Amino acid sequence: ARTHEQATQLKEGLGEIDGITLVTPMDEALSAGIVCFDVDGAAPPDVLGTLSRAGVDASITPYREEHVRVGPSIVTSPDECDTMLEALAQ
Repeated sequence: ARTHEQATQLKEGLGEIDGITLVTPMDEALSAGIVCFDVDGAAPPDVLGTLSRAGVDASITPYREEHVRVGPSIVTSPDECDTMLEALAQ
């Protein structure tokens, strides 16, 4: 439940930030703990740099079309999710 709650927190927060396109479906029945998104005008490696400087671990999807990927879990907190959202909103 905690992972789904934080994934929902991230998806809702990402949806409120201009220039971010959420790739992961909002519907919990169609998604789990991994949240993928794009930032307009920024390559995924550049977004990873921004997140890393904020202390957020993230990765890039291993597909031909790359997206930024984050995965909240039992070891992350809602505050850490907020930190990620704040870093992307700047």
